[in-house]
Amino acid sequence: MGQSICMSDMLKKLKAEGFSNACRRRIGHAIVAGHISRPTMDGSLAFRFEAKHLREIRKYLANVPQPGRRKIAVPA
Repeated sequence: MGQSICMSDMLKKLKAEGFSNACRRRIGHAIVAGHISRPTMDGSLAFRFEAKHLREIRKYLANVPQPGRRKIAVPA
C-alpha cells in the first residue's frame, strides 16, 4: 500500500491546486455514486486517499455532472 492522506489534507491540497469546488460533501457523493473508486478506511472509519484516488477526484472535479435527471439513451 502506498502513502495515503486523510480527507481534510486532501481537500487542502486540491484547493491549493485551484479546485475551488472541492468539498467534503461533493467527494462523499462522488464515492457513493460510483464516480470515484471507494478508498480504504482506517481504524477510526475515516477514508484514506491514495494517489490513484487523487487522480480520479481531479478528473471528476474538472467536469462535475450537472444535477437532475439523465437524458434517455437512444439505441442506435
